[in-house]
Amino acid sequence: MSERTFRAIYRRGEKYILASTPDLPGAFGQGTTIEEAREDLKAAIELMLEDIEESAREDAGDAILQEELVVAIG
Repeated sequence: MSERTFRAIYRRGEKYILASTPDLPGAFGQGTTIEEAREDLKAAIELMLEDIEESAREDAGDAILQEELVVAIG
């Protein structure tokens, strides 16, 4: 199992603390505390990454080449 680091942003909502990450648009969490919001966001990220990996495996089924690319950012 590999690890990846995500930036987390927490905002105060009317009833909950809302968590999101700009590193994976669409991943959100919430909780009554920052700790709960953090755990909820982590769970959302894990589910999204599992879905992305599964889709990538399905898409690679008839590929003629598959490789990893390293891209410099910034």
